[in-house]
Amino acid sequence: MHTVVVLGAGYAGLSACLDLARKAQHPGWRYEARVVVVNEEPEHVYTTELHSLAVGIDEPDDVRIELDRVLRRPAQLFVSRVDAIDLARHAVYLEDHTVEYDQLVVAVGSVPEDYGLSGVRQCASFLTDVESAARLRDRLDRLADRGYGTVVLVGAGLTGIELAAEIKDVYRGRLEVVLLEAGDRIMAGIEPGLADASLRLLTEKEVAVRTGVHIDAVEPDRVSVHGRADLPYDLLVWTAGVRANPLVAAAGFAVDARGRGLTDAYLRARGRRDEWLAGDCAAFPLARGGYLAPTAQAAEQAGRAVSANVMHAIAGEELEPFEPHIQGFFASLGEWEGVGQAGREEFFGLPAILVKRLVEAHHAFEAGGLHALTRRLVSHGTRLLWGAGLGARRFSRRVGAEAPAVRGGTGRARAVHAARASRGEWD
Repeated sequence: MHTVVVLGAGYAGLSACLDLARKAQHPGWRYEARVVVVNEEPEHVYTTELHSLAVGIDEPDDVRIELDRVLRRPAQLFVSRVDAIDLARHAVYLEDHTVEYDQLVVAVGSVPEDYGLSGVRQCASFLTDVESAARLRDRLDRLADRGYGTVVLVGAGLTGIELAAEIKDVYRGRLEVVLLEAGDRIMAGIEPGLADASLRLLTEKEVAVRTGVHIDAVEPDRVSVHGRADLPYDLLVWTAGVRANPLVAAAGFAVDARGRGLTDAYLRARGRRDEWLAGDCAAFPLARGGYLAPTAQAAEQAGRAVSANVMHAIAGEELEPFEPHIQGFFASLGEWEGVGQAGREEFFGLPAILVKRLVEAHHAFEAGGLHALTRRLVSHGTRLLWGAGLGARRFSRRVGAEAPAVRGGTGRARAVHAARASRGEWD
């Protein structure tokens, strides 16, 4: 009996364990294999859609699927926290028992990167799971119910720009949004034309985008910026990148500067024989230099590649080099607006949103079959019909407001922000 343990059921881990279970049931497979999946929660979460949950366009059940519903025999689910990985003993220590393995797939994901800055963990909100998205939605609702406020988002990557656009659409006229980016442009690594189009859309929505901003520290009501005046805020959201789950470095794997486990061309942990890394916690070297970017698409492909190589290793066969094929990029920027690229084709507006929804529906089908696909199609159809109006109606019902968009008018919110900006010389 070969025991394969998969740690984590995110995009990489779920793809790996589903593929492993399918291969192990194939009539031509000659080896008896047991697949153990360990995840801290009993569900897989569509983390790329959490920004819609955070503003109330989606509900929690729209962005998650129960693992018991999707896992197939011979996969076995353990809902537990991983306390440690013992490479010498080939064992994983969970909070209530120990699991030994013959092959180990580590896909434990990432945690927010705070760059060691003072005050970030204590003062900022993060968008990492269903619970954090729900908490952020509550804070946005309370702030918007007051009628005015400034939301500062740090990090203009995919999550940052999508969340900024959604906030402006759902809480129209109630909240000012400032998006800070340390680089010289938003969406680093994306084609400049798409980044410029995203910037234009954000500007049209009156998101204040500031690039080249380097933060020194965070305080409960303001951000201290290098070489500039402090920037006051009512709510701070940190979307400034990720680093690997600390479990990877603690286990003794060779890691890069961001704590990601270094791999060889087959996604095997560097210097190891029976351990594999995939997803956000893995540093896979690219032929052109650098490492594979941590995206859901890359994680799914890595999960399937790890599955194939684990089966090759069990059977004593030659391993297959992992060759990622990143087929596109899509971002939703609020109500029926988005940008994207597939191959050489660029998409803008509603076509970009439609393709993005199709990609999300395809993942739902691969993860959860027809049930998950149907749920996603219904959810996507509703969102396409109503757009940000779903979040706005939900917010109105919550605060009992059929009232004007802003107490005292939009001028009050803008006046408050303008006064702060003038004091800080930010505009």
